[in-house]
Amino acid sequence: MEKQHRNGNRIVLFAALLIAVALVSSGVTAFLCTHTGAGGALQPLAQMKETIQRAFFYYDESANSDEKLVDAALRGMLSSIDDDYAQYYTAEQYAEHLKSNSGEYRGIGIVIAAPDETGSRIQRVYAGSPMAAAGAQQGDLVLSINGEPVAELSLDDMLALFHTDETADVLLLSRNGETFEVSVVKDIINVPYVEYALLEDGVGYIRLIGFAGHVVQETKDALANLTEQGAEKLVLDLRDNPGGSLDDVLDVADLFLERGQLIVSIRSRIEETETYYAKTDAVWNGPVVVLINENSASASELLSGAMQDHARATVVGTQSFGKGIVQTYFQLPANKGWVKLTTDAYYTPNDICIHGVGITPDVVVELPEEYRGAALESLMREQDTQLAAALDILKGN
Repeated sequence: MEKQHRNGNRIVLFAALLIAVALVSSGVTAFLCTHTGAGGALQPLAQMKETIQRAFFYYDESANSDEKLVDAALRGMLSSIDDDYAQYYTAEQYAEHLKSNSGEYRGIGIVIAAPDETGSRIQRVYAGSPMAAAGAQQGDLVLSINGEPVAELSLDDMLALFHTDETADVLLLSRNGETFEVSVVKDIINVPYVEYALLEDGVGYIRLIGFAGHVVQETKDALANLTEQGAEKLVLDLRDNPGGSLDDVLDVADLFLERGQLIVSIRSRIEETETYYAKTDAVWNGPVVVLINENSASASELLSGAMQDHARATVVGTQSFGKGIVQTYFQLPANKGWVKLTTDAYYTPNDICIHGVGITPDVVVELPEEYRGAALESLMREQDTQLAAALDILKGN
């Protein structure tokens, strides 16, 4: 679960610790030597920079500039602190990160799995995207990208095969044993974070894919449309939801909890405990079953934990991931870079930190063994035993 820096004091505090390393002007060496003194703890950074630029046989002024060497030092510093979620962004990388979380990005419009020995399976094709226009479908197998086979590549290596400019990407696909090529040019993609449908017997179904983009408004629209269609009960599907923004999950929780009910408490080393309560009356007052699985993490666990603790929903599925910590973004004023650090732990309304434990469902239901790990979109209704259990509960069976 992620949040922006909450006040200037946190930025100043962190920047004061790193400002010597974060300076990227040509005077970085002089600064380090002057402010740390002989034998100072940070002086080796300046010496390392000087040694690389003086003696490295393959030295490249653009590839090994002060800025890039300092960026590498910052990343190295974060790699030493035993925080799996710590990350450093240049100003440009952070701008791209914000864009990707906004629900809008430039791309070809698919979600693909890490390659296996045959290729990479397309898990989702966004409506209106270049890949949808080219005829690609969920379940198609990507065999090659721009002439390079993808089988057994890492996900990062496969993604590196796509062009970074506006050149068309050519993908060789396989469907039902037949192969065909598609050529696509990147375009603006609007990523939906909510899917919904009216099921049988007045049961509405909403799947929250993540807490980013326009998820709050999309959830409100889904609830309104399902109500108009006659929905009186609801399945809220948080399976495979990796989490996202703290603000977004709080606003979604507000749609289901009553004004004044505690949603979550967040504890930090450097600030007082913060408590967040529902600010408005619930939009949805009917019965709810929440679906979770081992990939439901962070913000999705916060929501399911709040619903469970207030007896607002029956939680069905398997033990969730167990990420009960919060990451905060801090800007380094010296170079406008950004640092993401784990800064807080969150506690459900019953004062339980689920980090490393997860949410235990009220009703434990596994998918059939042959379908575990499969993309939810690929499951037929009769294969989805967790959804079937949710429907049985809402029908009173």
